[in-house]
Amino acid sequence: ALIGGYDKAVPIVAAVAGRVVRLGKAWAADEPEDEYPRDDVVRIRDEQGWRYRYSHLDMVNPALTVDGHVEAGDFIGFLGQKGASGGWSHLHFGMKAPQPDGRPGQVNAYLQRLGRTGRRPGTVSHMEFLCVDDEALLLAASLIRLAQRGWIEPVSCSRRASHVLLHQTLAKVREHWGVSRSKLKHDLREPTCFADITEREFDGMLAHLAATDVLHFADGIYSFGEAGEKRWAPRNFLDLYSVFETPPLVTVVTDKGEEIGFYSKGEPIPIRIYHDLEEYIAGGRR
Repeated sequence: ALIGGYDKAVPIVAAVAGRVVRLGKAWAADEPEDEYPRDDVVRIRDEQGWRYRYSHLDMVNPALTVDGHVEAGDFIGFLGQKGASGGWSHLHFGMKAPQPDGRPGQVNAYLQRLGRTGRRPGTVSHMEFLCVDDEALLLAASLIRLAQRGWIEPVSCSRRASHVLLHQTLAKVREHWGVSRSKLKHDLREPTCFADITEREFDGMLAHLAATDVLHFADGIYSFGEAGEKRWAPRNFLDLYSVFETPPLVTVVTDKGEEIGFYSKGEPIPIRIYHDLEEYIAGGRR
């Protein structure tokens, strides 16, 4: 989740009680060093093994220590724009559930959702399936049986995620307010998902972005061109950084003000016309 606010003015507090397992560039002995070391990150692990990550902090509470305990509501630091924030002040708050082997998949997705329940005292983990046909019932039973056996689907990682490379390129340009080709190559050299993208293809992408004025190239530096600014700047480049978006909802009401349904903005509204009478269908209601 991305939570905006005034730089250096918004206090960030712990969402849950737990142990500090990452504090800036220092990790707890039993915590994997699975990210680039950065001074603006705090990670807390609760009793169930869930990890809560707070990023882009302008200042971290100096009273915090690795392996130290925090209670829900304890001061973590101040909101900021450090690290790979894209140049705008916000808190990047992340949650990760404990996984049997860290790999995603359908069985893993079931286990993850199961793990989100039963965390409060006096409750147990549970998962409800809505099985509308025999095939759905069989699938649900199979997921449970495979999970009980400890089987999890293998992951097939793409090595040519060109769409992700495009996104990361634009994000890097925004982050640094202009960046050289060598800097882009250096920052994007690690991910496996780019391993099979050739330098020729990478240069071709940059050339296309420059030719379409999404990026402007001058003096060895790529910055946003007029077309790129027009596309993303009106919302302060939020579209480049938001994890997901939901379209605006339009409320549909009768001439008497009765609310009868919703439609996403831009979605066609089904209206049937019978003998000059219009009939609107929403959620099975006319």
